[in-house]
Amino acid sequence: GFTLQGEVPEVWEGKSVVLYAVDGGRNEAIDSTTVADGRFRLEGELATPRRCLGVIYLDPNDRTSRRTRVTFDVLLDSTQVTVRCDTRGREPHFTLTGGASQQALQEFRRELAPLNDEYGRLFDRYVPTFYHQSDRRGGIELARRLTQLDTQILRRKIDYIASHPASGVSLSLLGEVLDHPAA
Repeated sequence: GFTLQGEVPEVWEGKSVVLYAVDGGRNEAIDSTTVADGRFRLEGELATPRRCLGVIYLDPNDRTSRRTRVTFDVLLDSTQVTVRCDTRGREPHFTLTGGASQQALQEFRRELAPLNDEYGRLFDRYVPTFYHQSDRRGGIELARRLTQLDTQILRRKIDYIASHPASGVSLSLLGEVLDHPAA
């Protein structure tokens, strides 16, 4: 079975933590607990790795507003994952360690980071160029480059899936590929 251990700010004492499986087309709650002494622990059994979303509800009376909940993504398999939350920045930042599938996913994301970073930089230039400066030629060239990068990223995901058909990472990436507009 899996174990998901969390370390969060003690000011979240008593807050609800719910773990949802999000890879089946709808959110399915698979375990829940409350924060005690700045920690939480979720456990269960999974037949296959699952793409999950951990949600910490900061307001027990409002579970719908994005402002009153904090979330983190995790790819769970039958191992232990530890989640640590750092709240020193503008937004809470989660660091996940452990879990074979989670570690493999994080490694894949690190490999894709240069392409995703370049995509983000180009997109930040595209919007003002095309829409605000009315530079159609420059905007179209940036759009072409964005499309090329998007295709490269999609291709890397598909290649990973083809190379690792039994991997939990492939299961997670498959959802992203199927949700992709060009897929």
